[in-house]
Amino acid sequence: MPLDIIVVPLFQIIDICIRMYKFLLFFYIIFHLLLSFNSLNRNSHIVCSIQSVLLHFVDPVLSPIRRIIPTFGIFDISPLILMLGLQFLLGVVDMTIAKYFR
Repeated sequence: MPLDIIVVPLFQIIDICIRMYKFLLFFYIIFHLLLSFNSLNRNSHIVCSIQSVLLHFVDPVLSPIRRIIPTFGIFDISPLILMLGLQFLLGVVDMTIAKYFR
């Protein structure tokens, strides 16, 4: 089918983007934990640069989740909810590729 030539690579690109964002979110979670436990020097230029990049990519997506779901004391579960949502979305994309285009 001629539509497969366009749609399958598009779904594969979406799949790759979701997987890359999940990796970035996981790195954000680990980085945030290391900062919380003072394992990283907050005054380091490299640490500040990494934190700035991570916040630039992750915070715009986490902000709406944080408005809806409150923190539980010192625990912020919004990254976990985003990770579960991304995993669900990834499953939908993978099932769509498998069901309709293979």
